[in-house]
Amino acid sequence: MAAAGSELHHEPGGRGAPLLLLIQRMGATGTQWGEPFLTELERDFDLVASLIPRARLELLEGAGHLFFREQPQRSVALVRRFALDARVLSSP
Repeated sequence: MAAAGSELHHEPGGRGAPLLLLIQRMGATGTQWGEPFLTELERDFDLVASLIPRARLELLEGAGHLFFREQPQRSVALVRRFALDARVLSSP
């Protein structure tokens, strides 16, 4: 990802819609890419999240492409916590 030279811009004080980035991370044993590539991707995602006002990045360790099926309780908990923190959802 070429985020450093991209057209991403951050306007200080900008208020967009809250954004949750849920990223799966299988680890070096579960992918052909290996640990150095995954670490670089994580840095890229950190950069993207830092450039988007009200964005939050969550890494789902050990999850694959279907993380909502593989880790349903954790996935729902992350989305629920994000919605509560962003005041998109009210607490029961």
